[in-house]
Amino acid sequence: MNLWERGFCKGKGRLIPHVTLGRAVEHGDISHLAPPENASFRVNSIVLYESTNERGRMVYTPVHTARF
Repeated sequence: MNLWERGFCKGKGRLIPHVTLGRAVEHGDISHLAPPENASFRVNSIVLYESTNERGRMVYTPVHTARF
């Protein structure tokens, strides 16, 4: 099942899977979202980004990259 079929919105840009460790935002009620089913994928690198809000737009700056 696709994420948008679970209630997530489709973005307009290219999908870059990521994990946000911390961010100050408010969300609506997400209790209706089901947890994802088991899935596997291959990771060939991890990038640590610093995110800053500049004039209302998020800017992501790579801080460190680890390749496997």
